[in-house]
Amino acid sequence: MMKKKQIAGLLILTFVWLTTCGFVSWGDAADAGIAEVVEPMTSEDFEVLEIMEEWENLCMPNVKEYVTIRSEATAESEAVGRLYKGGAAEVVEQGETWTKIVSGDCEGYISNDYLEFGLEAKAIADRDCGMVATVTADGLKVRAEASEESKVRGLLGRGEKADVIGEEEGWIKIKFDDKEAFIKAEYTDVAFEVGEAQTMEQIREAEAAAEAARKKAALKKQYEAVRASGNEVQVLGALIQIESGNQPYEGQLAVGAVVMNRVRSSRYPNTIADVIYAPGQFPYASTKVHEVMARGVKASCLQAAQEAINGVSNVGSFTHFKSARSAVAGAHIVIGGHVFY
Repeated sequence: MMKKKQIAGLLILTFVWLTTCGFVSWGDAADAGIAEVVEPMTSEDFEVLEIMEEWENLCMPNVKEYVTIRSEATAESEAVGRLYKGGAAEVVEQGETWTKIVSGDCEGYISNDYLEFGLEAKAIADRDCGMVATVTADGLKVRAEASEESKVRGLLGRGEKADVIGEEEGWIKIKFDDKEAFIKAEYTDVAFEVGEAQTMEQIREAEAAAEAARKKAALKKQYEAVRASGNEVQVLGALIQIESGNQPYEGQLAVGAVVMNRVRSSRYPNTIADVIYAPGQFPYASTKVHEVMARGVKASCLQAAQEAINGVSNVGSFTHFKSARSAVAGAHIVIGGHVFY
């Protein structure tokens, strides 16, 4: 259902179109009494009408973070996505309490309690969204001041974007290399930088990617700390304790020997830390080495590490191990709870 302001705007737009096309004159309007309601249009009026037309079929959420998009027009229906603060949606059908929208790859229903429409939506955009200038020319000069005589700070190519800070008589003030600068307004398109809704699948994928990035950063930090320690016996001893701390000494030595066999092989990195932190090699243990070193490594594990570093091996040249319950084809040896191959 359209709001009164939207209906009034459409009536004004219709009347302006009729007068512009010659179907109705201002004199006819006066005879019909319309002139008492509609006065001659000013440039400001036309600007407002242009904004109304642009925002007529758009809505924005008036929220602190996001509003949930539902599969049906009920709060109990499945959540199919989220429209975040600063995002916009196209109105498919506006009802009394719920509105069907489409934004990005998401289509569904949002409660009207969280939405603004038309000019009210534009006001939300003014509050929540930045303005972005898109360059429409090749090699647009970026100047230090709003003058063609001022120093050229750089160039922007066609299609490049810049955050808008303000406007000054034919110039757009932008952020360029973390400083204020100016570009000619006639060679840009300036618009709100509004976001799109995200489907629940997209949200889950983004959250998983963020978590993976967090873990990778944490692992890198641990790796750098371990390498910085410079104590290879402690590093290898910590790994041995994690992988075989509950095994007999022979099993601890065997794990250390596997690591050192890799260090000495051209197929693997050539330091203990790099072998341990190589992608996919010791995914669990590598996250715990730093913790074990901080708490203190068991004496037997340190002894096994020192012997392995000195060249002692009770598993020959084997470079792998896993649970003894796992089947292994070819040459192998079982020590304690592990099979080495």
